[in-house]
Parts: sequence; C-alpha cells; structure tokens
Amino acid sequence: MSSNRYFLLGMEEIGEVIDIILPRPLPVDLFRNLIQGINTGKIPKNKVLEMISNILNNSIIKPLIEDDKVGEHIKNQFLNKKGQKFIIDMGQSGKILVKIIANSEYIKFSEATGNESLPVLPFKQEIILDALEKGDFRLLKYFTLPPDDPKYIEVQPEKVADVADIIVRIILSTCTAIITMENLKEKIKKNVAEALKSISNLFS
Repeated sequence: MSSNRYFLLGMEEIGEVIDIILPRPLPVDLFRNLIQGINTGKIPKNKVLEMISNILNNSIIKPLIEDDKVGEHIKNQFLNKKGQKFIIDMGQSGKILVKIIANSEYIKFSEATGNESLPVLPFKQEIILDALEKGDFRLLKYFTLPPDDPKYIEVQPEKVADVADIIVRIILSTCTAIITMENLKEKIKKNVAEALKSISNLFS
C-alpha cells in the first residue's frame, strides 16, 4: 500500500474517532473562540497547544497504554517512532510542530519555528469549524473538493510519506483500539468531555 493511501486511511480513521470521542452537543463555540483567540493574539498559541498535548496524553493515550490487551502494542508503536517530528500546516493559524516523545508523555504539540525541512501534514482551521458545525467528521471529503475551495486539502505524496509511516504505526493502532474496544471508548469519551469542560471554564 502506498504512503499516500496510508495517509488517507489515517485521516479516515481520525475522523471516525473524533466523531466518537467528542461530547454532545458538539463544542463548536469553544473551538471557534480558541481559533479566533489564536488568530488575534488574545490567546497564546503555545498555551492552547499545551492543552491539546495534555488531552492527547492524559485523556486518550494514557488509558490506551494502561490497557491490558492493547497497551503494550500501542506503547511499542510510540517507542518505534520516538524522536520523530513533523509539522501540521494550519494555514492562517500557522504551523504546529508535532514530536513523538514516548516517556512521561507520548506526543507534544508546540509552535513550529524554522522547521521547514520536516515532513508537512496539510490541514486548515476552516475544516475544524466546518466539521463541528455540520457534525460531519468524514475528513476524506476535504481531499476531493475543488482546488479553489478554501477547505480543500492538497496532498503531495512525496511530502507526506514520512508522516504516513507515523500514521500507520501510531494513529491507526490507537484509532482502531478506540473504535473496537467499548470499555476504552467510554473511558476516553468521559476523559475528553471533562478536559474540554475544564478548558471551556478557563476561557469563558
């Protein structure tokens, strides 16, 4: 299977997991306020990225790692990619550096500065709000929009090859566990809801 196919498959599963773990009603206003705050400079970008890292590590990855059935396998996927970095290009919201750490925390998001040589995962802030407002997290549709659509994501296979390898080892294994294991699914849904409520209270 090509790296481009791995990348698209990963995006498909990420969308399915987002749909599963986000609380209802969907936190549209929270994400809109965070994005606007970052774009206007009213909310420190690194503060938001730190909170995202904490949610991923403590609310999602930690329960998976601690699980008797899948924990060791998922932990090994992170260890295999320890030290790997890539960039998520969010367009107007800037670039985000993602690093696989695999010690006390497993993944870290921070503001990217001068890392143009790293693999780049294209994304757009418009997609976040569009998906939340419509309640439709089928991310693959954004890759097939007309190129002049502001939500269109262009994927260049040679640029996503390294990201695709990380996706197939880490994202697919974690997403599959959340989708297929009911006990983990409910625990993670509860964790994410509580974390988002805390963030909402902080910025309300």
